[in-house]
Amino acid sequence: MNVTNAVFPPPEQAAAFFSAPEDGPFVMVNLLKFKDHAEYPDGSDAMLSGREAYARYGAAVRACLAAVGGEALYAGAVSELMLGTMDEPWDMVALARYPSRAAMLAMVQSPDYQAIEKHRVAGKRRVVSLFLWRARQRGGHRGGAGRGVAAVTLLSPRFGDPLQSGVTCCACVLLVGGRGGWRPG
Repeated sequence: MNVTNAVFPPPEQAAAFFSAPEDGPFVMVNLLKFKDHAEYPDGSDAMLSGREAYARYGAAVRACLAAVGGEALYAGAVSELMLGTMDEPWDMVALARYPSRAAMLAMVQSPDYQAIEKHRVAGKRRVVSLFLWRARQRGGHRGGAGRGVAAVTLLSPRFGDPLQSGVTCCACVLLVGGRGGWRPG
């Protein structure tokens, strides 16, 4: 498997995603790797870590998501790899629910989002964003107790809606732990 990391999608990839037919709510899974030190274009906050810069974004993006009817479902540090191998593990997994492609586009084009995006860019070294299944309005997956441990399974959408059918094709399983734990979608 060859994975190409980016901070922004190429224009043709973004255009294809946002112009595709609407098919309802979805969950975006972000696999994040942070820079050792934040890199702001103006050189400010050079003492911040990439994780700290991204935390600024994470705190502010919740309001942007809510403004378009979305929500942050989970964010946590990657603590273990259960299946497979990686040269360099991801630092964090973050999940966000959007009601539609149009809502996501409205969010990323909003002035409020544009104002906070600098923190995301300053902190991330690489990211892979996956749009893998349609979100259920009620129910969803629930994680375990304790420190908010949840298993995140990256699923192949070609086998249908795994939340409906129970059919999954596991590409990778990560165990993640973080503050606040898992919340249903």
